[in-house]
Amino acid sequence: MAIIAVVTKKLIKDHSTNMMLFYGNLLIIILCLGPTVLYWQMPSLFQFMLIAGLGFTAYGSQVFMVQAYRYGDVTVVTPFEYVRLIFVAIAGFIMFGEVPDIWTVLGVGIICGATLFIVLREARKKQRKKEV
Repeated sequence: MAIIAVVTKKLIKDHSTNMMLFYGNLLIIILCLGPTVLYWQMPSLFQFMLIAGLGFTAYGSQVFMVQAYRYGDVTVVTPFEYVRLIFVAIAGFIMFGEVPDIWTVLGVGIICGATLFIVLREARKKQRKKEV
């Protein structure tokens, strides 16, 4: 994720959000094409609707993340990408009845704590720069 964050921050200066999303997703499609052809099964209408919903939410998520990198500092934005693990754990519980184990809860605590620490540290840095 760190490499993607740095590359996104550099490319966003010269490229539009839609262009970055198009080429990023095109690369993913090309990489997934081989296994897809080998193991393709036609989805049912319900499965197709779920796939389409996933596509729309993933697109929205990518747009917001690219915009965050456009306007924010990489060191502040990147930790928030890891917060998605919390939502994945919640979705796993709701959809599959998966109860997070102690390691998952501990990991969430570390992620939240580190994110909060970085945000507070960056806010203090900016405040110090204003004072000087």
